[in-house]
Amino acid sequence: MHSYFSAKNSQKLIILIHGFLGSAKCYDFLIKEIPYDTLAIDLPGHGKSAISKKDSFQKTTEEIFSIIKKFSHEKKILIGYSMGGRFCLQLCSDHPIFFHGLILESVGFGISNFFAKINKSLWQQKIEKKIIQNKNSFPHFLNFWYRQK
Repeated sequence: MHSYFSAKNSQKLIILIHGFLGSAKCYDFLIKEIPYDTLAIDLPGHGKSAISKKDSFQKTTEEIFSIIKKFSHEKKILIGYSMGGRFCLQLCSDHPIFFHGLILESVGFGISNFFAKINKSLWQQKIEKKIIQNKNSFPHFLNFWYRQK
């Protein structure tokens, strides 16, 4: 997993985790303004991070933590947007005394209803099939994705 560290000689580390279709570079504007050290992470299949069929939510969460724990900052604060926020929630759940703060934007806890999970899975399979069948459908998918409300 690829990450970007920006040192500003601080004892606070701000960890930034992007959402679906984003990358660590989404936070460049913010990193310039934050007076603390920052660590921005490219999730698997985003930015400069490769994707593996072996990736799972839990494995990815563990890999993110293995990157973060290499830093010796006194205080570590997570900032997560959308899908990145779900990883932040899991990190705080798995390691509650390790982090000193959590900022979330547009985050849900996930789908707990079995039938809602099935419907989402079917919707995802339909979208994947469209993208695979039509090589030009990915730009259409991006357009659709960003126009959702």
